This record gives sequence, structure tokens and C-alpha cells, in this order.
Amino acid sequence: MRKTVVFIMLIVLFNDVNAQNREEKIIAGNPGLHIGGYGQVDFNLPSRDGTIHKNGTLDVHRLVTFFGYNFNEKASFISEVEFEHVSEVYVEQAFLDYKIKNNLSVNAGLMLIPMGIQNLYHEPATFNGVERTNVDKYIVPSTWREIGIGVSGRSIEHSVNYQVMLVNGLNGYSDVGVFSGKSGLRSGRQKGAESYITYPDFAGSVKYKTSRAFTLPTCSGVYFIHDFRGIHYIGEAKNLQQRFLQHHTNEDNVILIELVRYPFGELRFYWLTTKTKPKAVKLQKYWIRVFQPISNKVKYIKDRS
Repeated sequence: MRKTVVFIMLIVLFNDVNAQNREEKIIAGNPGLHIGGYGQVDFNLPSRDGTIHKNGTLDVHRLVTFFGYNFNEKASFISEVEFEHVSEVYVEQAFLDYKIKNNLSVNAGLMLIPMGIQNLYHEPATFNGVERTNVDKYIVPSTWREIGIGVSGRSIEHSVNYQVMLVNGLNGYSDVGVFSGKSGLRSGRQKGAESYITYPDFAGSVKYKTSRAFTLPTCSGVYFIHDFRGIHYIGEAKNLQQRFLQHHTNEDNVILIELVRYPFGELRFYWLTTKTKPKAVKLQKYWIRVFQPISNKVKYIKDRS
């Protein structure tokens, strides 16, 4: 029986880049230049029946840098440059984003094809193990990017995100056929390098997000609402599930309801349960004092002792 001992190291660099939707983080950020990145170092050690029979291998698999610039509240430029195995350099993304309105944007340039989870979110924390899964590596194949123009948006009322684009397609023939059972579709990627096009190809995706309310406990506790910009609200509730639903309906806090309905990036809702409501109130005051969220009407002076 053959086993493989694997280890992965993930290093996040620069300015707190979220592993998912990093381009959304840049687009949603403040005006000016945004820089971020991460690094991945792999260690593989093959073994059989608990006995090591080969030397281990170490590899600086990738070092990725993000560069983005927000020209104004509507127009942004996003780029991603990747260094693989120390000696290889690739441009994974380079596109312009123009926001027509809050839930509708036009994109043009070198973009990721919206196919498969790992093609869009391919940081190491997204998948199990050291290497990407064979399905996403060869069949999808990640990281698949092409040149084109697209439209992305979301229907806020129905929790639906969509993306459609026209791009150059796969290159299935270069003097000889490039597709095979061994490499899948991977060899057909043009990756924006002297790509050719006869007719544009269509790519698109539709994503539906169900409510997380059913996963919330019905006991008392303190909760945190935040998106890519940080924590915006800290509250307490006798019933966390019921309070979560209220934030989507009859909420008096105008600033908060705008943040919930129109988040920058992915909206997150975290909580800590408590045995009693007074305990939740005490914790809420403490965390408000620490984070000073912008949507809390009541502020508490920070404890600087």
C-alpha cells in the first residue's frame, strides 16, 4: 500500500488579501493603488506501509502578486502576476472593470473563465491536499484564462450572481491535436499569449446562494457583520437566527441595511453563543469598544490601559 505524506505552507503577503474574490476586494476598496499577494511552498514525502522509500521534494510552487488601481468609484484595473517553480512567470489576470451601477459591471481584458470552483478560487486554502485535484487541473482546466469582454452582476432580491463573456476559445490543434486523455483540456489554453480567434466563444455562470439562517442557533449570543472592508456591525440577540433574518427585512439602521443588501465582496455573519442575554450584552459592549464598527449607533470609548 502506498501512502504519501504531504505538507503545504501558505504565506499571505502585503495587505490582508482575502483568499477568495481578491479582485472584488480591490474593486470595492478605496481609490488609488492596491497591492497584495500570497506564496505557496510544497513538501511531498512518499512512503509505503509507513516506511519512507524516496527523498522528499520541496518546491516554491507559486508566488502570486496582485496589483490593482481604482481610478474612481466606477473604473478599476485588476492584474495578477504569478511566479511558478521559481523560474516561470505568468500573467493570470489583467482586465478593466467598469461599474455601470452597484450590481452590474462590464469587464474587458484577460479574465478567468467562470468554470469550476478552483478556477476562480484556486488558492491553496480552497482545496484539500497539496496539489489541486485532477478534475480541476486537467478537465476544467485551472487556471484557465482568456481574452475577451464580459458582463457580471447580481440580482439582490433573488441572491443570484451571474457572469457572461465572449472570449477566444481553446486551441485544439497546433500542427497536431493537443487534446489527450493524459492532459485533458489543459494543453488547449491560450492564456492570453499571442492568442488567435476565428469566432468568439461564449462562457457564463449563474450562482445562487441560499440563506445561512437555517444554520444559525436560536439561543442568545453576540454577532458580527462584515465584508471585505472589515467589521461593520456588532450586535446581540436573544435569538440569533431571528435577528439574522431581521437584518434583511425591517432594519431601522439605514447604514447597516445598505451594507447588508449591497456588500463589497462576500457578506459574512459570525457569532458567539452565550448562556444568557445579559452575557451577550456584556460581550457586545466589549467588542464594540475594540473594533469601533461604523454602523453601531452607540459607541464606547476604547480601553487603552
